[in-house]
Amino acid sequence: VISRVILQFCTSIVIFFVFLVAIRFYGETYPIKNPLEVLFCLVLLCLAGMGMGLVVNALSTMMRSLSMIFGQAMRILFFTSGIFFSISDLPDRIQQYLQYNPFLHLIEIIRDNFSHVRMSESTDLGYAITCVLVLLLFGLVSHVALRRRILAS
Repeated sequence: VISRVILQFCTSIVIFFVFLVAIRFYGETYPIKNPLEVLFCLVLLCLAGMGMGLVVNALSTMMRSLSMIFGQAMRILFFTSGIFFSISDLPDRIQQYLQYNPFLHLIEIIRDNFSHVRMSESTDLGYAITCVLVLLLFGLVSHVALRRRILAS
């Protein structure tokens, strides 16, 4: 699982830089305010994916239909992650619920680094880091605890 995550992350980073170079070659400039913060958020997104993958892999040995349920839950997280919208464009009553999605914070921080103005004041990198670390820890613990079942399946 970890080697697959590393391969996927490296591929994504290479594609990201190819797009940046292609955009620059085309004549557009998109200055990144803090490239290390963008890279850090991308690493956090990757680690969150690894944590979820470990959890689903481990728990699906106990309940086969979990992967289908997880697919639906991931769809909800995807549509509420801020990929298609900025959190600042939404009413306050909706923002308060979407703020529980750690992916929204990471996507907004990445978006803010590509924008000339601060787009969202409500992002919290600490919250996102905490959620990712808890998810990763839960994934690793569940994977270790159920490793015999995983190897048997």
